[in-house]
Amino acid sequence: QDFTAPMRMGVLLEDITSASEYFTDTTNVVKIQFYRSTAEIDSLTIGQFLSRQGVFALEKADGSWEYMQGKDVEVQLDDSVHLTTLHRGIGGSGAAAHTAGARFVWLADAAYIPASSGWLGASLTHQATSFDESDDETTNDQTATYVGRSQTELAPAYLRLSRDGSNVLTATWVGRARFGNA
Repeated sequence: QDFTAPMRMGVLLEDITSASEYFTDTTNVVKIQFYRSTAEIDSLTIGQFLSRQGVFALEKADGSWEYMQGKDVEVQLDDSVHLTTLHRGIGGSGAAAHTAGARFVWLADAAYIPASSGWLGASLTHQATSFDESDDETTNDQTATYVGRSQTELAPAYLRLSRDGSNVLTATWVGRARFGNA
């Protein structure tokens, strides 16, 4: 599959600590340097922030990814970008600490590649070239095991157990889904 639009990708410049998925993180600053000097992102309005626009992925130490949002964006004199007022662990991705050097990907640029559940556990090989280059001989194949994180169900919330007078146990919960209704 060919992609023709440039991605906004970069690298984390300083470590950030873990934070709650349930509250806005106003402590950490995601400081990144884009790979391409022409890459830009804008601050979000409160409406955009609350409707989950402007989501980015930040690589965890184990190679998985945390999805986040940064409402406020500031470009520094050294062309680094600082994102603050963060939503962490979006989509059940799990909030985590991140170390300098972690990869950053702006997800609005990402293209969907359909994957079958039959591929779970299979090794998939990809080859990516730099934007506007197509020399297959100078790029390396990348192989990874498909684990299907998007197909993993989220844990239910607000579990409540009750027992009536005849010793019958009743459980209720609120289901959660990645997309749509639970």
